[in-house]
Amino acid sequence: MANKYPVLITSVHEYPHKRSNVEDRYRQGEENTLKIAKAISKKLNCGLFSIEEQSEFDPNFEINKPFVKKLNKIITDRKLELVMDIHGLSPKRSMDILIFRDYRFAKSRNYSLALRDFLHLSKDFRHANIQIMSFKKDREFSICSHINTNYRIPALQLEISQDIRMDTQLRNALIKDISKWVVETIS
Repeated sequence: MANKYPVLITSVHEYPHKRSNVEDRYRQGEENTLKIAKAISKKLNCGLFSIEEQSEFDPNFEINKPFVKKLNKIITDRKLELVMDIHGLSPKRSMDILIFRDYRFAKSRNYSLALRDFLHLSKDFRHANIQIMSFKKDREFSICSHINTNYRIPALQLEISQDIRMDTQLRNALIKDISKWVVETIS
C-alpha cells in the first residue's frame, strides 16, 4: 500500500538497548516512544520503522548493524521528504521537547524551527519549553545525521519528556499536533 505522506517515522529506544561501543550495559527503554511513533504513522498513513524488542545494539551509535542496513534500503526505495526519529528525553534535561537536527543541513534547520513554532501556537504546548539543538560535530553516528549526510533528506530527532510521554492527554495532543504540522508542511 502506498503511503499518503512521504515521511518515515522511526522509533529505536522503546526497549532496553546496549551501546556496545560506548558501554557494556543495557540502557533503560524510553517508554511510549513507540506508541507515539505508531500513532503518528497511522494518522499520516506514512512509513514506520522501529525496533520492537530489547536490543544488543543502539542504531544511533552503530552504523553497521542490520537495522541501519534495512533503514538504508527503505530510504533508497522511497522518495521521502522527511524522517522523524522519536526518542524519550532524559529527565536530566529541564525541558519538554528537544528537537535535534544536523547543523549542516538547512532544510532540517528550517523544519525544526517550523515545528517548534507550530507547537508553540497550539493550545497544549504554547507554554512548553521546546529547544532546538544540533548534533555534536564529532559524534560518531546518529540516524538523522546519517540520513541528512548520505541521502540529503531532512531528518529531525524529537526527544519528548517523560511528563508528556506518560500523560495520555498530552501524548495524544502531541501526536495530533505533529501530524497536523506534517500535513500542513509536506504536501
